[in-house]
This record gives sequence, C-alpha cells and structure tokens, in this order.
Amino acid sequence: MIRVNGVRLNVKIYGEGEPVILLHGLGGSLEGMTPLAKGLKDKYRVIAYDCRGHGRSEKPAVYSLEDHTKDLIGLVNYLGYEKVKAVGFSMGSYITMNAAAIHPHRFEKMALIAPKIKGDMSSVEKLLNEQGLDARTASPLQRYLVLRKAAFSADTSFFKKLKLMRLASSSKLTRRQSAAAAEALRGFDLRQKLSGITVKTLVCSGKHDGINPASAGKETAAILPEAQFVLFKNSGHHIVIEEEERCLNIIEKFFEE
Repeated sequence: MIRVNGVRLNVKIYGEGEPVILLHGLGGSLEGMTPLAKGLKDKYRVIAYDCRGHGRSEKPAVYSLEDHTKDLIGLVNYLGYEKVKAVGFSMGSYITMNAAAIHPHRFEKMALIAPKIKGDMSSVEKLLNEQGLDARTASPLQRYLVLRKAAFSADTSFFKKLKLMRLASSSKLTRRQSAAAAEALRGFDLRQKLSGITVKTLVCSGKHDGINPASAGKETAAILPEAQFVLFKNSGHHIVIEEEERCLNIIEKFFEE
C-alpha cells in the first residue's frame, strides 16, 4: 500500500527494467491486467495498481477523473521515475490520456485499449440505462446479464470468460462504491486536450465491443497526432483476455520500436 495524493493505493510490481504502468477499467482491479503484467515482466518493471475507489485501494465517497490523474502522476513521482510507458484499459485509458495531456513529458509511450475520448456517463451506466436499469440500484446479476452481451465477441470461449471472471473476483464493489466510481467519469471530454499530445500512442479496439465500440477507438486515434490504430477482429471489450497473445505481442513490438 502506497499513500499518494491523499489516498492509499494498492500497488503490485513485477520484474525489472524500464517502467511500464498498467491501469485497469471501471469496476475492475489490477488483477484484470495480470495477463499483460506477466507477459511484460521479463523485459520491463511492470507497475499495476488499483485505482482509487477500486480493488484494495482506499475508496473515498466522492472523487473525479482529475483525482485519478493526479494519482497516476503522484505514483510516478513516488517511484522516482521521470518518464514511463503506460497501458490503460477502458477507464484506465481515459486516465492515461488526461495525464498525458497535462504532463506529456512524463510519458515515453502509451497504449490505449478499448478507449473513448468523451462520455456523458460511464459506458456501463449507459448500457444499463438502455435496458431500463439504474446503475445505482442494479443488482450484480442484472449487471452481468447486460454486460456479458456487450463485453465479448460471440466467438470468445467460455474458458476465456471464466478466466476474466476469476481475475475480477477480487474487485467486487458495493452499489455505493460502484456509483461513486461511475460518477467520477460523468461528463468527461478530452477532445480539446488531445490534439497537442505528441506522445507516441497505440490504440487498440475490439471489432465486437459493445461497451466502447471500435468507432470510439478510431476517433481517439484520429485526434492524437502520433497514434496508430489496431483493430482486433475477434474481440469485444476485453482484448487483453480475448486475444491475449496477439495483444501482448503488439504492445511489446510497439514499446520496442
């Protein structure tokens, strides 16, 4: 546990070498980034952490995307790095982009998995609303039934879905905690911030993603001057699990270029 920006963050470090920071998605935890962490640890010092309000980190009643951003930079400072590579998944990509917009000199490269650059509300909340459900009161079963259709490609095996469920089992939040996490993303819009970022960026989207569709990834890549876009044709939202080996290989190649 590391105290950064006024909160205690749960941090897990793998391997040695140049630093790579991993940021998970909304409602998740560092455990969901385990496939990438284990895949990269032989070449890099991989730092995965539970964002505030998630996993085993401290859970304030109210916080914002800006708080997440300050946490990321605070963690980089705490660990003593001038510059890092970063991989952000879904919510983690929003945090990474916002931090790079404010502190571009702190990032060597960034990989954004299933990103988007704006949202009136969290993608999960939007999906629940479309099914007539309230994110603040929806039960875990209701959330699961809605998200399972939107999160994966139809070709994704049961075993890969089971692997994600196993990795996510430690990150369950109460309804109040889930509501606070979603509220932190309400109304975010990075469009005016990103056009000046010169950080080399890899943008990855799943063709069958019903949470942050591939069109949102293409929009993200189009607005970032130094971005390249890769479409994962056999994935939904969870590219790290659905096309684990290809995802790892593409990120490694991007980092090594």
